Amino acid sequence: QPNPAAEHPEDLPEFPRMLSSTGLFTSVADHHMADGVVPYDVMSPGWTDGADAQRFIALPDDLQMTWTASRSWTFPDRSVLVQTLTMPGNATTASQRIETRVLLKQQEEWMGYSYRWNEEQTDAELVDATGADVSLNNGQTWRIPSRSECMSCHARAVGYVLGLTDVQMNREFDYDGTVDNQLRTLEHIGLLSGSIPEDDRPRLVNPNDAAASLQDRVKSYLHTNCSCCHVAAGGGNARMELEFKTALDDMKVVSEFPQHASFGFSQPRIVAPGDPEQSVMLARLSRRGRGQMPPLVTSRVDESAVELFHSWIASLKPERPFVREWALADLTPHLDKLNEGRDLERGKGLYRAVGCGQCHRIEEEIAGIGPNLTDIGKTRTPKELLESIVAPSAKIDPKYAATILVTIDGLAVQGRIQSEDEEKLVLRGVESFNEPRVILRSEIEERLLSNVSMMPAGILNTLQQDEILDLMAYVLAGRLPGK
Repeated sequence: QPNPAAEHPEDLPEFPRMLSSTGLFTSVADHHMADGVVPYDVMSPGWTDGADAQRFIALPDDLQMTWTASRSWTFPDRSVLVQTLTMPGNATTASQRIETRVLLKQQEEWMGYSYRWNEEQTDAELVDATGADVSLNNGQTWRIPSRSECMSCHARAVGYVLGLTDVQMNREFDYDGTVDNQLRTLEHIGLLSGSIPEDDRPRLVNPNDAAASLQDRVKSYLHTNCSCCHVAAGGGNARMELEFKTALDDMKVVSEFPQHASFGFSQPRIVAPGDPEQSVMLARLSRRGRGQMPPLVTSRVDESAVELFHSWIASLKPERPFVREWALADLTPHLDKLNEGRDLERGKGLYRAVGCGQCHRIEEEIAGIGPNLTDIGKTRTPKELLESIVAPSAKIDPKYAATILVTIDGLAVQGRIQSEDEEKLVLRGVESFNEPRVILRSEIEERLLSNVSMMPAGILNTLQQDEILDLMAYVLAGRLPGK
């Protein structure tokens, strides 16, 4: 049935300041919903720092949602989606309702609002547009999102609504003792229209469901927690496509080099098959602070997800297993084979595969923090090039060396000089998420260039001898034939 209290929200003198004024509840203190406010659940819940979520839909009058197989359903104006987040109790503290989030559609636009529950757990008050940081009874810090933080995830690229989609909603739900499929129930009571097919369709799994495959659990977690940004036209500034329906090979994560932070790994990949310790995705999930993922409204690591991703990455077969730790003496005698009709196409593929293109340019603009290698064959002999690859720290061009600053109080900081003047230096760290540091010249006791190259050692150790020679031939040529 329609919710009478929500029939004409435009007549309200102002937006409800208290949860009890929204018309969504018959008893806020008991968390009893009004008639017409329908509960639902999702296949793969998002990570909410350990809190449990209760979810509800409210549509006024006889309005309906329209089902589609795509990411987003269609919702009429005055649609309301509700989520109450409660931190479970433990041996020393009782459970605590923290906030109730409301997603409201008005004038064809969605907007997110949050209500903070009072200590008595009897009502909740609308939080300011800037959000709030809350200390919970269990000592945990909780972030109530700002309006802009709400819409960072509930974004246009994913149709604003995250939970009410086919892959999330195609599941059974217990309606006070009556268990039925949610899509069938919503259609039956008149809240959902559209041509809902009867056949099996892709749907998420719960990432904590040990009976499901590791890959489906991981992809479900990524879809729920990450794909709101990492999707075509999304807000994530990386090339990843993390929707569940995207094939793993097309997600651009396995064996792909990170575009941003590498966390100091010697052979970083977004997902390094068989090697969790070199996988940037796992590193981001495992931390809170700069470089964390998800980036907003979470201060607690999802330890279950970390364990899941570690197991999944470890289960993947390396595309390029370790061959040997190559030394100059192993390869120098074979440099005369560089003129024996090398496969430059394969060399170009290996140039990308081992990560040269992350820092260096050949032909097209691939990266750029290292020197342009297009004409390297004119300035370096094959032996010199091999030495710079096998032993990158043996000889470092000062233009590409990191700077180390030692301050008068004994602090040593390292990075690239972003700018400097007579009074100060601005030093940017080697990781993209590090804030530049401003250091006064009067505080600097020593300044020197690092004797450790920013180019990692061992990049050839997954290649066979002939592959190394093809790679070197391509780099020395500076381009493929005909270009």
